[in-house]
Order: sequence, then structure tokens, then C-alpha cells
Amino acid sequence: MADTEIRDNADRHQYELPVEGEIAVVTYNLSPPNLMITETLVPQPLEGRGIASRLAKHVIEDARARELLILPVCPLT
Repeated sequence: MADTEIRDNADRHQYELPVEGEIAVVTYNLSPPNLMITETLVPQPLEGRGIASRLAKHVIEDARARELLILPVCPLT
């Protein structure tokens, strides 16, 4: 099930999750059928709370629904 708090900001090429006044993002380049994940950024105050995992799960679900192949070029750290 899609995480309704996460939105795809296509103009900025990133998925965004607002949390407590901060925004965690996954940046990407889209070249159908490929979705290249370039960076995952979680603000320091939000680290260690599963935010990056939540974003990753949403991106995977969205890519599957859109029949895109994910090409990860950044590590999830």
C-alpha cells in the first residue's frame, strides 16, 4: 500500500516525505523504463527512525505500479 505522506515531486525529480518541519528525499532520474535512484537524503534530526527505509519501500512500490526498472546508484546509508 502506498505511503500517502510521500509525494513524487516530478519537477524536482525527487520523492519527498515531510516530517516535523524537515523534508527527507530520494532523488532520481527518469528515463522510461528506467528509474535511476541517485541519492537518499534524511536530515540529521530524523536519522535512525526508519525514514530512509520508508522512502525506499514507497519508491519500490511506485516503480512496480508504473512498470519501471529501478537502477540504484546510491547506497542506502
